[in-house]
Amino acid sequence: MSLQTIEPWCAVIAETKAIAEQYMEVFKLSSEIWMPLASSSNLCGRQFEHIVLIRPHWWTSPGEFNHFHNNVIPHWQCRLSPTGKMKVI
Repeated sequence: MSLQTIEPWCAVIAETKAIAEQYMEVFKLSSEIWMPLASSSNLCGRQFEHIVLIRPHWWTSPGEFNHFHNNVIPHWQCRLSPTGKMKVI
């Protein structure tokens, strides 16, 4: 039995886990495949095949914008498997 049949191997990531869960519900994404996560989650050693990273869509300061692009995106790029793909929306 592979690890992929045991736990989700794809992630929806938003500012909070609750927001990620809302996206999963709206797009009918299976919790057997997709894991909702907050962008601040730290999953040492965990890798995903697919990551959908949801950019904050509300008003952000220039510092928050820079933090997202300089810290959050690179943090999650490190969580991709060698063949994984990430999309920032």
